[in-house]
This record gives sequence, structure tokens and C-alpha cells, in this order.
Amino acid sequence: IFLSPGLQYVGGRRWLIEASVQFPIVNEPNGTQLGTDWTVSLGTRVLLF
Repeated sequence: IFLSPGLQYVGGRRWLIEASVQFPIVNEPNGTQLGTDWTVSLGTRVLLF
């Protein structure tokens, strides 16, 4: 489970840019799984219709 605050920039009626940082709230890996300290996510969205 992650806490994920983020930002969105709406550049017009048809597109936006977004960014978020994810911090784990529950971090209990089992066995040989890797744990995560944080994750960054960047993206764009375009409205086609």
C-alpha cells in the first residue's frame, strides 16, 4: 500500500502533465522480495475525442 501525493498541470482543453511520488505505508516483503523506499511516476494524458 502506497501514499501517493501528486501534481497535475492542465495545459489546455485536451492534455495534461502529471507527476507523483509514492511512499510505502506497508512494507513487509516476504522471503527474497525487494523492498521499496519510494517511487516517482511521470505521465501525460491526451483527450482524443
